[in-house]
Amino acid sequence: MQTIEKDSSNKWIKLKLDYTYGLGTRYDSDEIQKLKQSVEFPREYECQYLGKMGNCFLPNEIDNCIKLGEIYKNESISNQSLLSCGIDWGFSSSATGIVLLERIRPIDEKTGRIKDLIIVRKSELIEKGNVNTICNNLFNLYRQYYNTWFICDGSNRAATNLLKIKFNESLEWDSSEVSPDSMKVVPIAIQYFA
Repeated sequence: MQTIEKDSSNKWIKLKLDYTYGLGTRYDSDEIQKLKQSVEFPREYECQYLGKMGNCFLPNEIDNCIKLGEIYKNESISNQSLLSCGIDWGFSSSATGIVLLERIRPIDEKTGRIKDLIIVRKSELIEKGNVNTICNNLFNLYRQYYNTWFICDGSNRAATNLLKIKFNESLEWDSSEVSPDSMKVVPIAIQYFA
């Protein structure tokens, strides 16, 4: 939206109509006062870009994740724990996103119980990256941490197959029949996330 908005060569006139244009007709003043308490209000009613605020996670959940990240950030990656690497292959107009996660099970000092935590160990956004280079880097990551599975967007079959070649895995796969039990590169159909 912001790209369209800033495009001066576009022939269309762009209007920003915030809630004030509908106040008293479309919106009730009392209703607006209640809605102003919501963290989404500036984005939804005042035409503001709030890139750091989404609707998937509450702010206190994000704060808690950051706090936990600070606690465990200096611990090295264990060769005994499970690692998964998510790959969202970029196409010509988008970047490739890579996130490496580690599952750890520390003992809670207060309760003595085992906690089950997932730590983001690496996240990277690669703009217009060479797929061969990306696959080489992912395979090197596997050589460093052999207990890693690579879960990738199966809609980009060419990129997925390049990674599968590194692992000497079959290129005859259907994303509805994949299994981490039989492969290290696990292509997932994007509709499964919906």
